[in-house]
Amino acid sequence: MPEKGHYKQGKDIAWQLWGKGVFDSKESFFEALEQANQQTSSKFMELALLSFTNYASPVLDLKTRCLIQVAVMTALGQEEELQRYIMAALNIGVTEEQIMEAIDQLILYCGLPKARGALSTAQKTFAEHKTS
Repeated sequence: MPEKGHYKQGKDIAWQLWGKGVFDSKESFFEALEQANQQTSSKFMELALLSFTNYASPVLDLKTRCLIQVAVMTALGQEEELQRYIMAALNIGVTEEQIMEAIDQLILYCGLPKARGALSTAQKTFAEHKTS
């Protein structure tokens, strides 16, 4: 896979979201990405990283984009993906209070069961983030 352009930009954004605090260095994070790439379709990984280049647009900052992802995963009831985006949001400085407020905002729109699941996922993720 090429190491320039959109692919490199996507890797750098993925590092900001999920690599810091988990991996010792950017290099070890990128090695883990390459291992994941070998275990999945290389086209899938390339498209996933390319999708992160959208996060680099100056129209919305990275924190706002992460809160949007938290809202979408909450509304869809995708708790596993929600956990990843909450962790990413915390990694870039979104506060627990902001995340909880985003989830609370959705109670009327996506229903109490999905919001309750999201709140539970958030609490677990906050605890995990504090120990990492």
